[in-house]
Amino acid sequence: MSSEKRINASQTNGRKSKGPITAEGKRICARNAESHGLLAQSIVMEGEDQDRFYDMLARIVSEHLPQTDSELELVETMAVAKWRQKRIWAMESARVSEEIHNQSGNPELAAKTPVVRAVLAFETVIDRSTCLNALNRYEVRFDRIYTRCKKELRESREGKRASAKRT
Repeated sequence: MSSEKRINASQTNGRKSKGPITAEGKRICARNAESHGLLAQSIVMEGEDQDRFYDMLARIVSEHLPQTDSELELVETMAVAKWRQKRIWAMESARVSEEIHNQSGNPELAAKTPVVRAVLAFETVIDRSTCLNALNRYEVRFDRIYTRCKKELRESREGKRASAKRT
């Protein structure tokens, strides 16, 4: 069993860590998740950049420095939720941009300012489909997952610190 002095020193050193700095270090850290499953293969969709996902995962792992398998699972879930939330943002933007592009054939709309065209496109998309509504629900869902995992991770660590102080 570790002494309180050693635990405190480990926690102090862990807080100093900013994660890997070099490209090689980031690549190595990004592969840490590979030992826990084929995360990117089940999360990254065709056309998305798997390396970009692993870079984001490595940054989140480096920021939170999980110390147990349970903490790593929470951190991975946070990364997946953030990745999916970013995907939703891109899909929403693509859908409205497509509608703006569709307006270019209408000279009256093409003469409007970009922000007016964006609002009209947004309004059209909302009126014609439930797509944006569904995207919004998913965005909120992924934000809640991310926030819940972050809270659980913090509470787990606070519980461990309190337990360590008692012994």
